[in-house]
Amino acid sequence: MKTSFTCGTSVPLVLLAAASQLASAAPPAGSAYFTDAQTSHVQDATSESIGQVNMITCVFHSMHPDALVNQGAYVALIDKNKCDAAKESSAANSGDSSGASQAPQYLTAVVNSTRASNTTPMLVSAWISIDQDGTPVTVFAHLSATAAPSTSDPYGTFRLDYCGKLASGGGSCLMKALQSVE
Repeated sequence: MKTSFTCGTSVPLVLLAAASQLASAAPPAGSAYFTDAQTSHVQDATSESIGQVNMITCVFHSMHPDALVNQGAYVALIDKNKCDAAKESSAANSGDSSGASQAPQYLTAVVNSTRASNTTPMLVSAWISIDQDGTPVTVFAHLSATAAPSTSDPYGTFRLDYCGKLASGGGSCLMKALQSVE
């Protein structure tokens, strides 16, 4: 007895199988899949916290405390726009190519980075002047780094404690946090 199977269309199953293999092929290396700029944007409560952690890490990296260990206190200018992923993402998504949104917006920081020896942590104290919704605030920060960033550990190992107070002096912390990367 001979059994046959038909698909209800005139396209043989062999052609459908071959077409599915073509559809799952990898795109060419020079295609837009590989060459177009990639961006992502997620807006929820967790992404705001992660964005804040990334900004704080970027601000400390921009101070270059590792380059000026035991050199005494110095003033660092940090371009807030380079560290503010939300602002950078909104400028990129708006299609603004005028460059106006990319004008530097500097934060001023007084930084002192010390290290007793190559086997002890690098200690960084910083006083950062920021504008919090129109109110001048000074952020007092202390960082203890026990391992430098590397290929396998891009953030290194550190602990950062900070407290933001009104620049006019006194009062309790308007913002405070502990960030630890181990």
